[in-house]
Amino acid sequence: MMLRVSDSDAAISPAACAPAVIAPFAGPAVLQRTSGDGRIVVDRSPSGAHRLVRLRQAGAAKILCPRNHQDGAFEAVLLNTAGGLAGGDHLHWDVGAGPGATLRVTTQTAERVYRSTGDDALVATRLEAGPDATLEWLPQETILFDGARLSRTLSIDLAEDAGLLAVEAVVLGRRAFGERVRSGFLRDHWRVRRGGRLIHADSVRIDGDIAALCDRPGTLGGAQAFATLLLAGPAQVPIDDLRAMLPAGEGLDAAASALPHVTLVRIVAAHGDILRPALAGLLHALRGAALPRVWQS
Repeated sequence: MMLRVSDSDAAISPAACAPAVIAPFAGPAVLQRTSGDGRIVVDRSPSGAHRLVRLRQAGAAKILCPRNHQDGAFEAVLLNTAGGLAGGDHLHWDVGAGPGATLRVTTQTAERVYRSTGDDALVATRLEAGPDATLEWLPQETILFDGARLSRTLSIDLAEDAGLLAVEAVVLGRRAFGERVRSGFLRDHWRVRRGGRLIHADSVRIDGDIAALCDRPGTLGGAQAFATLLLAGPAQVPIDDLRAMLPAGEGLDAAASALPHVTLVRIVAAHGDILRPALAGLLHALRGAALPRVWQS
């Protein structure tokens, strides 16, 4: 069957088929943002084996549970599937080690925080260790790009006899690409409680001209990478023994302090290529075992 339509039909005339005129958008651009919520709780069964009690993965937050560990601990690997953080992104991690459990938590790779158009990237982490539990918080380093904005909180609740090893490392730009962080914002807020009592508080804030601030002798003295390591409970070691383990070398400075309830280590390095192996060596010495395999890739 053939259908003929006259060119004179107004419904399909050239004038009627002309593209519509679209007015320019006058409002602010709406950028896509990433959010993620990851939760994991592990305890021990009556037989003594570790078991997964709770697992939640939402948005960009994913949690992997490999079975390649050899020391009897339960290992969890956190993953941000967005491939990094930008201004306005939100990530929340909630980690729990039940009574008698040994839980080791790390990240699949270094977390990258990219240039922001104005908003902060928000990362909130809550760790909880029950009676006679041991919790290791061993994320790989966080890399800040020029113009990045990151607001991060780490809240830790420990039972009276729980042990903790926690570390966070920050690298200001990638040396291999010749990057230098000149401006941006970093807020790192730690709170540690034992039996509901605050035993340690630590806050770092770097804002504005990061290059000038970090060049000061009282801050980083021109270094571009730093780390904080904290030990609490049965995980603590005598301060003299700990100081003997501290890394040393060109472009590297490390010190340890024995505080009333925790032991604290600070490491400052000229760049991330020096910090990472130094931190890995210290963690290996403290733990008496190799780091998770994702650290070795």
